[in-house]
Amino acid sequence: MKRILIADQRKKVRFGLQVLLQGQLGYPIIGFAADAQSLLGNLKTLNTDILLLDWNLPGMPSADLIRIIQENYPKVRILIMSANPDTKSDALSSGVEFFVNKGEAPSTLLKTLHECSNSILV
Repeated sequence: MKRILIADQRKKVRFGLQVLLQGQLGYPIIGFAADAQSLLGNLKTLNTDILLLDWNLPGMPSADLIRIIQENYPKVRILIMSANPDTKSDALSSGVEFFVNKGEAPSTLLKTLHECSNSILV
């Protein structure tokens, strides 16, 4: 079972993702972060497989945050979420393979999360 860390500044978004993912896929949500510093702290202590990361997480530019995560936690798969579809090219050029627009249907998130999960080497 893949362990998920959710990083989004909005408590309602974190809660909604938790309900959706645990209800639909049974994936364990192992933690939450509301900013870049708490995210990096959680990555140090939690054994994370997948990170659902809001592109606009406060505390650090997203491209810098992604670089730090990829350098220090190379096994963690990152799925970027954004309400702005125009950020997709920036997210993908930062080295992230998975992107979901927050305005899309929940089924799109679940499909992309499944693809992300399948990309993890055991």
